[in-house]
Amino acid sequence: MAKRCMGCMNLYGEAYNVCPYCGYIEGTPPKEAYHMNPGTFLHGKYIAGRVIGYGGFGVTYIGWDTVLEQRVAIKEYLPSEFATRVTGEEGITIYSGEKEIQFQIGRQKFFDEARRLAQFNGVDGVVEIKDIFQENNTAYIIMEFLEGETLKERIVREGKIEPTEAIAITKEILHTLDKVHEGDIIHRDIAPDNIFLCSSGDVKLLDFGASR
Repeated sequence: MAKRCMGCMNLYGEAYNVCPYCGYIEGTPPKEAYHMNPGTFLHGKYIAGRVIGYGGFGVTYIGWDTVLEQRVAIKEYLPSEFATRVTGEEGITIYSGEKEIQFQIGRQKFFDEARRLAQFNGVDGVVEIKDIFQENNTAYIIMEFLEGETLKERIVREGKIEPTEAIAITKEILHTLDKVHEGDIIHRDIAPDNIFLCSSGDVKLLDFGASR
């Protein structure tokens, strides 16, 4: 029997507890107590794995779509200022009073971001939205899984990049913005950490949370 790695979603032999593809150790707990446990099942079809990114308003996990049998990215709305999760539980706890109101407003903006992005499915430079739903007292966006790194990570690791490559990346982003502007959307947060350099060579524009 084979089992699926919660670190990379590849299958490997049941007799082993370390993934031969990514080195993930089976049973590794979440990095933060408020993250979902790897292996959490969502919406009757998605498996959430290890955390691949998090900030003040959300957590992103590598995931597996059990119906389409493909890797996905699962973005969970979890603003640390307004809500938290008890270790081991799936549902989140929303703080009361004004913070609960702010949580609800933010969750609606989270859905709005997904809908804005979804209208650009098919545009090469924008991450594809596959699903959105509410569960565990919060909301989730299911997106295509990207392999690679952000431009910021690349710069931190290697320093300055060659002008010819910088120009090529800029042209890709400008082409994507042309398409986005045709849909009457302004991104408003173009920065190295929102530009993703895919292993395939594609350049993707991330995070439409500040768009209008």
